[in-house]
Amino acid sequence: MKASQKLILCSVLLCQASFLLAQTGAPYSREEAARRLARIQAIAASSNGKIEISVVSLAAEPPRPSPPAQEIRYTAALPVSADSLFAPLYAKALQYFYDQKYDGALESFQSLAAMTTDAARRGDCLFYLGECYLQFLAYEEAISCLRSAAACPGCSKQDDALFRLAMTWWRLGDAPAAKTQLRRLLALVPESEYAAVVKNWLSQIG
Repeated sequence: MKASQKLILCSVLLCQASFLLAQTGAPYSREEAARRLARIQAIAASSNGKIEISVVSLAAEPPRPSPPAQEIRYTAALPVSADSLFAPLYAKALQYFYDQKYDGALESFQSLAAMTTDAARRGDCLFYLGECYLQFLAYEEAISCLRSAAACPGCSKQDDALFRLAMTWWRLGDAPAAKTQLRRLLALVPESEYAAVVKNWLSQIG
């Protein structure tokens, strides 16, 4: 084999090594490296000094750190709470009531009373439910709702509910029950706007 051919062969071997390193991204095994080096050294030995080989020991490349794991955050829409919807629905129910659309008001206040977890709000809804039932002359249902409204802590319609209860009992001919509700009104809500009327009423019926 001519020296030029040997040199070409050496270059081919070196190119092969470079190609494999580029393809695999990893060094040869020790056995494979020793085998290839021995072949290149044999070629260099037969080249009459025209090919010189320098063996350089390269330190192993330090391992590259793994990229940090990507943190995935899920942003979910917060559920809309029932109480956050209360105000606009309550206003709509009131509009039904004042427009004398008592069927719509009744259905709306029923939904609101079931929806809210706030005792005061529930009491206000129950009061208007009682008012709706009175419009339909459904006295039993009206009395039940008005009683419940008056019993709800913080209900802004407590005195209204008690006064309407008294009027309902009076209309049904039960004067003692009416007087009981009037006295409860004065005891529970002495500053009520109905106070003067209630006192006058009680003085007349004894």
